[in-house]
Amino acid sequence: MPHKSMDVSYWINTFKSIGIGTTGGFIAYKLNMPLPWLLGALFLNFFFSFSKIKLEFSKKLLNPIFLIMELFLEELLMQHYSIKLTFGSIHLLQWFYLLL
Repeated sequence: MPHKSMDVSYWINTFKSIGIGTTGGFIAYKLNMPLPWLLGALFLNFFFSFSKIKLEFSKKLLNPIFLIMELFLEELLMQHYSIKLTFGSIHLLQWFYLLL
């Protein structure tokens, strides 16, 4: 039996999730929500998860995306709230996931 990541429908469902997230980010941007790229994508994917549309997301893409989101949020905290964060355990855990 082939690995799940080799299945075409798996990748189609992954790209559906990306498209829904992109649309949600655009809608949130037009509504002037804070962090539209994050909140819009989360809200719209959340609502679609209750529909009959099958959504999946590749674990190979998920870990690097978590790392990038963490870096953006850390930069946001440092700029707007003058919070100084160090290269702590969360970064090391994210890099460890990438190496697996």
